Amino acid sequence: MVSIEKTASGIGARPMVIDPVARVQDAIDAILKSLQAKNGVHVLIFRHPCATYALKKIQRSEPCVAQVDPSICIGKTCGCNQFCSRVLSCPAIFSDPDSGIAGIETQLCTGCGLCVQTCPQKAISLKQMEG
Repeated sequence: MVSIEKTASGIGARPMVIDPVARVQDAIDAILKSLQAKNGVHVLIFRHPCATYALKKIQRSEPCVAQVDPSICIGKTCGCNQFCSRVLSCPAIFSDPDSGIAGIETQLCTGCGLCVQTCPQKAISLKQMEG
């Protein structure tokens, strides 16, 4: 089987492979750099196993889940355009259809923290799971 990297190299691109969970800022920077580039083909490959689909929790000394502070999340008026639920496509994140305020389905949350890292309002945080 031919890899995505080999296919991209075959058309003259220099693919960049990034773990978007472990290196969120690097992933954002790579996207912005590619969008601003004037010439050539840019191939970004984001690779990270989804803890939910792998049925495996992130290993922590204390298990965590994400929580949204509805007094901080500004929903539809946020410039993020509901990034946490729309783009991350995490099955644990949802948005209220009227207000756009984010919510977390704790039974599906793996505590990876990606939503925490990407929320521009800092409305999402990790909390220890109650025993």
